[in-house]
Amino acid sequence: MLNSENLTITVLYDNAVYDKRMTSGWGFGCLISDGGDINILFDTGASGDLLIRNMGIMGIDPSSIDNIVISHFHADHVGGLDTFLAQNSNVTVFLPSTLSSGIFSRIIKTGASAVPVSNGLEIMPDIFTTGELGSRVMEQSLVISTEKGLVVITGCAHPGLLSILAEVKCISEKDIFLVLGGLHFEGKSKADIERILAFFRKQNITHSCLCHCSGDVAREMFRIEYGLDYLDCGVGKIIKLKEI
Repeated sequence: MLNSENLTITVLYDNAVYDKRMTSGWGFGCLISDGGDINILFDTGASGDLLIRNMGIMGIDPSSIDNIVISHFHADHVGGLDTFLAQNSNVTVFLPSTLSSGIFSRIIKTGASAVPVSNGLEIMPDIFTTGELGSRVMEQSLVISTEKGLVVITGCAHPGLLSILAEVKCISEKDIFLVLGGLHFEGKSKADIERILAFFRKQNITHSCLCHCSGDVAREMFRIEYGLDYLDCGVGKIIKLKEI
């Protein structure tokens, strides 16, 4: 398991603003880093120019990133990829295998490596993708195993959050420490969200951070439920695991 001492998650693309220097946009993207060997970009937002601008404000050099994980092929998650690869093609991109062959060809033409993902896969020690889940929209999520527990990062949770978390428990029996990302609760009823919260309580999920498509109603319900253990999200948010 990873030592969380230096592990950080930096939100680089989101439709809410946390750091007022940053610019928001509909979509999601975050960087998982330990200041050393781990530099993984999870999703690229809708605009590569905006992604690169926000990275510059945060002092993040695109060339420092080694791996990219694309959750699914909606424009607000993969739209910034081509622009990023023009800045740094010395990366490996992990994509759901059911995506069109065209995107794999585009990636390879830049000189980057493209890895199709169908089943769960260990990207590097203690960092896994769930593999593509769902039916209408195939999507993968990222799982990081730390001594504090599992960190689960989702793009939009199109397959359903409970289905994703069930797959996570198949990967590891460890408790879930943090769920972060777009949870696709926009438009769901309070009763539906309460059922999710009941599951979180039952599973002893310690922290939550709702981003992107999670919806204001869900954010408020999670904030009330979790209190100080709820983490506000927005572009520019830096989560240092050692501090939570």
